[in-house]
Amino acid sequence: MDMTAIVTADTVLFNLSAQSKVDAITQLAGCLQKNQIITDCAGFVADVLAREKMFNTGIGFGLAIPHAKSKYVLRPAIAVGKLNRTINYSDAPGQEEAVNILFLIAVPEKSTNEHLGILSQLSRKFMDEEFRLRLNQAKSPNEMVRCLQGL
Repeated sequence: MDMTAIVTADTVLFNLSAQSKVDAITQLAGCLQKNQIITDCAGFVADVLAREKMFNTGIGFGLAIPHAKSKYVLRPAIAVGKLNRTINYSDAPGQEEAVNILFLIAVPEKSTNEHLGILSQLSRKFMDEEFRLRLNQAKSPNEMVRCLQGL
């Protein structure tokens, strides 16, 4: 799947001021609702957090890929948040997992396993140190979208 079909500059937030994992996910979900991709921010966030309870989606390298298939999603999309400071993404007491970029994947509940393809593409690319460096150096939503082109 072409990432530029599901992530646009309108769904990329820079200098996101989040105090926690839940706060970051909620702000990104709000962006998806503002762009008419989800119908209910609170409902979608609840679905994402239920998924997070099953398995934390922090993947190292300062990155996290929270995601959910949800009845509140109208079409597949990704909201990207580049935080103005790292947050602890771990839910485990006493554990630290520093995250500064989140890729929130939203997929309609009745869709096939589109999200698995998206996760696979992103995960493979995240192993590339040069790609991670470009993500961290991106200075605008448009630059972030350009980084994702061609995935």
